[in-house]
Amino acid sequence: MMSLMGEHPQNIDCGVSAIYNTKPAPLKEPLVPFEHQVGGHSALSHAAGRVWKPMIKKEVTFYQRIWAEESSPECLWIRDWTPRYYGLFEREELAEERVAPQASSGPLGGRVTEKPAQREGSRGSEVEKRSSPWEKKLSEIRKRQKPMRLYVCLEDLTARFSRPCILDVKLGVRTYDDDASPEKKLRHQEKVRNTTSGKYGVRLSGMQVYIRQEGDYLFRDKYHGRTLKREGLVTNLRDFFDNGNGLRRDLVSRCKAKLEFLKSFVDVQRLFYFYSSSLLIVYEGDEDVANPSVDVRMIDFAHTQPSFDHSDPGCSLGVSTLVKILDEILGED
Repeated sequence: MMSLMGEHPQNIDCGVSAIYNTKPAPLKEPLVPFEHQVGGHSALSHAAGRVWKPMIKKEVTFYQRIWAEESSPECLWIRDWTPRYYGLFEREELAEERVAPQASSGPLGGRVTEKPAQREGSRGSEVEKRSSPWEKKLSEIRKRQKPMRLYVCLEDLTARFSRPCILDVKLGVRTYDDDASPEKKLRHQEKVRNTTSGKYGVRLSGMQVYIRQEGDYLFRDKYHGRTLKREGLVTNLRDFFDNGNGLRRDLVSRCKAKLEFLKSFVDVQRLFYFYSSSLLIVYEGDEDVANPSVDVRMIDFAHTQPSFDHSDPGCSLGVSTLVKILDEILGED
């Protein structure tokens, strides 16, 4: 049986040259920073009601494969668990892009974060507004990205929510693909060993929760997520479903049911290794909205590659861990 940390035969090309042949369409809309980004390695933009992400060949390959008209039946289940893919686009007027976030009342305009002493334990009632390490990092990423020309256009998963509460968790026990350099492999392996990814296949990458009393978002970033042990991961998941008025048990139950359904697909699929992919959970933070929705999707496929008729036990482990933790939270008094 293959170890969760084990290697497999090299697959450097990963099918990119065979599939990556779609001519990009022109992108003429001015792009603005996506205000609800809570994690990731590249800065996302927003335009025409959709999210625009800098192009990475392997990610384009993945989306083209699952959204192609002639896509195999084995791929179709993934469409229900990923953002809709609208194609590859090329910017013609780079000067139109605004790369610095504008002041706003949203997450980028003033995060609500905990004081350092409160991070590992319960949230408590004391919060303060200050710049987070992630906000500063995201600003640096935007500056380094300029100018970008090729983008993938994706569904905005937050569009139907008035106050989107968002959780981004990294899945799996391996976060690099076959063509990573030896230095990158060692760096990622160490990160996995020192975080909840190694034992539990899941790590907090970022989250925002709308706190009604504050009229703003509680935010935690990936740097905070790297400090957590399992107990801290449970605490953060509990806090994610608590907007200051208590645990929203109905949303926890619905999210758990969706994760169990996703697991039934992930356990049996034998098409992909979802290396370094994430799971995005979004729910409505406005308690005045009737029948609030919960959405669960897989995102970030820059390192996804064919598995050649093998399952992805690391991804399955991560989803299983989330199901178990939510079950524990529901069982609390």
